[in-house]
Amino acid sequence: MSKIKPADMLEASLQQIKNVVGVGSSSESVGKIVVNVSKILEENSAYLGITTFYESNKLTSSQFGSSCRNFQKCLDRVEHLELSGNQLEYFIVNEKLTSDSKYFVSQFAKSLTFLDLSNNMIKNFPIECLSIPLKILNLENNLITSLENLVKELNENKSEMKLLNCLESLNISKNLIQHFPFYIIVKKFKKVDSIDLGENPLQSLSINMLKEQKKGIFGSNASSSDKNEDIKILTDYSDASITSVKMNSIDLETIRKRLELKTPLLSNKTNSIFNLFKKKISDDISFDNSKDFFPVELFDLPNIQHLDLSKNKHLNYSKMKQLVLSPSITSLNLSNCQLDESVSRIFKSILNNSIRKLILHNNNIKEILIEDFPNIISINLSNNIEYYKKDENIYNILSNVNPKIEELTLKRVFKNEEGYKDLLNLSLIRNNLEVPKIGISLSKFSSIRSLTLSGLFLSSIPLDINQSNMPNIEFLDLSENEIGDFSSNLLMLTELKSIDLSFNNISTIDVDDEMCNLTKLTSLDLSHNNLTEFPIDLVLLLPSIDILSLEYNTSNLKTAREDKNDIFNQWMKDHSSVKIKRMLIEPSLILERLYLGGNGSAQSKHNMKLLGITHVLNVAEGLIAPYPFDFKYKKVELSDTLGEDLLPHIDACVKFIEEAIDSQGTILVHCKAGVSRSASMVIAYVMKKFKLSLDEATQMVKEKRSQICPNGAFVKQLEDYGRLLNRESH
Repeated sequence: MSKIKPADMLEASLQQIKNVVGVGSSSESVGKIVVNVSKILEENSAYLGITTFYESNKLTSSQFGSSCRNFQKCLDRVEHLELSGNQLEYFIVNEKLTSDSKYFVSQFAKSLTFLDLSNNMIKNFPIECLSIPLKILNLENNLITSLENLVKELNENKSEMKLLNCLESLNISKNLIQHFPFYIIVKKFKKVDSIDLGENPLQSLSINMLKEQKKGIFGSNASSSDKNEDIKILTDYSDASITSVKMNSIDLETIRKRLELKTPLLSNKTNSIFNLFKKKISDDISFDNSKDFFPVELFDLPNIQHLDLSKNKHLNYSKMKQLVLSPSITSLNLSNCQLDESVSRIFKSILNNSIRKLILHNNNIKEILIEDFPNIISINLSNNIEYYKKDENIYNILSNVNPKIEELTLKRVFKNEEGYKDLLNLSLIRNNLEVPKIGISLSKFSSIRSLTLSGLFLSSIPLDINQSNMPNIEFLDLSENEIGDFSSNLLMLTELKSIDLSFNNISTIDVDDEMCNLTKLTSLDLSHNNLTEFPIDLVLLLPSIDILSLEYNTSNLKTAREDKNDIFNQWMKDHSSVKIKRMLIEPSLILERLYLGGNGSAQSKHNMKLLGITHVLNVAEGLIAPYPFDFKYKKVELSDTLGEDLLPHIDACVKFIEEAIDSQGTILVHCKAGVSRSASMVIAYVMKKFKLSLDEATQMVKEKRSQICPNGAFVKQLEDYGRLLNRESH
């Protein structure tokens, strides 16, 4: 991938718009500007050079203002603006409205309808947005502590607030907001349909406007007298457009980690000021009064159809059991809420026949009587480990779920931004499901559009997944199974748009070019399999393919079989727009039976087995361990920061390496990039094994992997470890 500074990306996009405007064809908006560093870093996380480049060259507010100044005549043509993952401290207006910023706002106000400012450093709600007719505003993961400035502006009822009559979706999640003026936002923004205020340290959510507003209406904030008093509610939501609310909880440690990741790439003085800001925020946020925070009023809102309360780990079950769910609510998300025991017992009092979509992934549910949900057309039960330990639970839901089901997600292990939940504590129980028995149930799902059967140890693709039984299926996920063959019955699914067969054992793909109707397929995921050649025979039959994922197979799949090479080369030339992922990152062999690498080196099961790897030492926080049934893992949560204490973990890690090698196994030691954390552990092992100094051991490892560079704090701790080894030897 070519590396382009975000500031240069912005200028190039504006120049392109200017060129189109120069043609003078139309007065309609023409501009889509994407300077999305978050997306770039996500897609290239395995490439250290790219990550480092973009982390150190993020777009700043002053650079954005300079570009607006240079191209001010074409700002009125910009309708879509993505600036996610940069270093913006404000959008257009800093502290005062200048003549320049006033003009920029007036220009953007002519066309801009989509604005993504997520993952930046913005501390206040960008008031200038009130003058812009945005339909979608994304402020996720910034540093906004309060919406007082917004409320003040709204209460002054100034004219020319275009946002009030245009905004449909507001995402203000992952900020630092403790008090959210729900009523004011919903009533003032006439068309707002969806609000995401999740993962803020909320202590109050002003849903109801009271005759006498009392502090702490919710949870433990309310005094005993408040709880018993009959409070008159004056709120009327009958004319509100809001139909979707997302409110996740968050813990203080996660907020602190999020703050640590936000460091300005500016002067030392600015960094010092920002560090004081982070400390103040961290000190100000108290969770003593929010542990029981549960806004029961959300269940009563008359127009709410979609309610997302995921990641709320302090839900009051006794309070929930007394609630009557609003009949308007058709979709309920209670994933990551630490729910256990029987679903029916927990929800019996609040669920009703209006519920059509139920999302319960990442809990610890042991039982669900699916018959209690007769009108469900979408259910997600991923990563309820106890539930998947019993094969009969899976058979039961497949046999008794509403036959009109449209979305069914059964995924033993659910991946999210936090990796695999409790992956190394699964007690390694395998499912022993009979594929034909599953197929009998699947044959009833004639309305199914999305089907996920992942991580269930299926040995083959059920033959009942076919055009006759599932004429409307669009998305099929059979990942993380033990499937060895690409079944020909999939080739006839005329509506299929996406197939995920990643993390299986597919080594060859044989297809009949006279029997393929996958004309709508745009995404095919065959990553993490055992392919040795580019599957050209299959790809030739996919006229609409946009994304082809082939990374982490046994080879990098840059060639087809010999008799198809000419066809393959021509196809590659004719389909240059297709996004093909073929990454395979090899670890470095440091010593016999000892490999060192980054997270990418730990992703190809079949390549790891080719190298003889039997043990994996993962020393990075947040990284997943994807193959617990194939390798013996040890996971140590370490951050690559100067404050991380390596010493308490070194002995256990060195012992794990010794045990792997002494048992005639082969071990891979990895972190994210294979540069600092994992390198430090390998250096420690080499110091002990060969009785070498830190400098000697570092040089020895560096000769095999030149890019290693433990951070300064780790170097000092390795020096301390060397002194400990010397004392022990004497």
